[in-house]
Amino acid sequence: MSSTFAGVALPEIFYEPLTKPLVKGTRLTSGYLRYQTSTVTDKSWKVSVLCTAAQLAAILALLGTVGSLVLEGTTHTNCLIDSAPKIKEINPSTWEVSFTVVKDGSL
Repeated sequence: MSSTFAGVALPEIFYEPLTKPLVKGTRLTSGYLRYQTSTVTDKSWKVSVLCTAAQLAAILALLGTVGSLVLEGTTHTNCLIDSAPKIKEINPSTWEVSFTVVKDGSL
């Protein structure tokens, strides 16, 4: 199955789902903080892609773009790249780019 983000192909993708409980803090009029946790989790993925220089440029052009992430045929809407990509040259024609994608529930 092919994987894409905002319509751009993510060839040779490796990903790991990351989940964390949602925590909401509210300052009370008394000055104290009140925290609420939820069983709902934020969805995010640690993504690593092996690609060519042209594919790397297309991926980097997506920084700040809200789009759909398709992983193994499942579409996750309202996603964006949340971390600064880490780029490593494997050889002159192959690059590895790693970043975190998050699903923004507020969009």
